[in-house]
Amino acid sequence: KKIDYFGNNESDWTYNPGFTFKTGANYNLDEHNNVFVNLGYLSKTKDFKYYFKGYTANFLPDSVTKNERVKALELGYAYTSKTFSANVNAYYTRWENKPTNQVKGKYEDPLTGTEGYTYGDIPGMDALHTGVEIDFIYKILRNLDFQGLISLGNWEWDKKIENLQMYFTDNNKPANTFSFDATGIHVGDAAQTQLGASLRYEPVKNFYLEVGGTHFDRYYADFNPEECTDELGNPVDSWRIPAYTLIDFHTGYKFKLESLRKLGFTIRLNVLNVLDKVYIS
Repeated sequence: KKIDYFGNNESDWTYNPGFTFKTGANYNLDEHNNVFVNLGYLSKTKDFKYYFKGYTANFLPDSVTKNERVKALELGYAYTSKTFSANVNAYYTRWENKPTNQVKGKYEDPLTGTEGYTYGDIPGMDALHTGVEIDFIYKILRNLDFQGLISLGNWEWDKKIENLQMYFTDNNKPANTFSFDATGIHVGDAAQTQLGASLRYEPVKNFYLEVGGTHFDRYYADFNPEECTDELGNPVDSWRIPAYTLIDFHTGYKFKLESLRKLGFTIRLNVLNVLDKVYIS
């Protein structure tokens, strides 16, 4: 629907409802092997703050306020037996119109000499996430399990912004234009390579001991993609955090009290980063 905000026709705004669609299929090749495929589409309305122009009460045009869209495809294979089970899946996810912060700057008009801080409203960023994930469990003994995981991803921004109109912060009047290319810049704030393994031992019934380690690599610092360009607007990757490995220890015991109508309890002890590794996250 259209909304006329305070009688200002330039502030007309279209609300686009979101929706989610998911479907999948699985085929059992035999009693141990199966393959599957999953498809998904998500259309999500942006948070309300992304509908306003700069520091005004006016709505942005529809071209800027389009819904976020996530398109996902997953293909997988699984094997199951009494002693060994494994899952392998590959994914392709495209995230379009992801909201991001305003571009900030400072500009001096060469004709009028007007100088001041500026801002620009980005229509939305696109990102492409692809990768492969593997997890497995091997029962060495009846009460001793070895588990492992491999996650290899390639998550990159995939958007180029041309001639973004900038406005002066104090009066919302047009200033300069700004262009940047975030294509190929890695998405930050998540390790795109993870390797893990653990051993779980149950010496007696309901009591377990577990030790495991996870290696994190290809981890880029969190950042705004529109700020990760050089002076010419070309893409420059964020800082790559040094790889690190963390070792964790877990133990627990489950028991019941018959006197309290079989009320169950679980006692757990977790020690994270047992080796006191210094790392950056």
